[in-house]
Amino acid sequence: MEQLIILLLNYLQQDALDTEPNQLINFILVDSKNATYTGDIPVNLIQKLGITLIDTKLMNKGDQYYDDEKIVSVLLSLT
Repeated sequence: MEQLIILLLNYLQQDALDTEPNQLINFILVDSKNATYTGDIPVNLIQKLGITLIDTKLMNKGDQYYDDEKIVSVLLSLT
């Protein structure tokens, strides 16, 4: 996941060279209890970049895919 965050920031910063990472990526949603991620969640990197990490239920236990309604609910709660 760390490499993916860095890769995404590299692409985003091509058009916004002097922009801080937390202005390009405001938050990252994860479900550390029910989802499986390749590698660890890079909490230290995310904090260092000033990005908000939101660890919340995004899927039901045993499911392979994220629950659309849970994601929409979380996103709406941010507005």
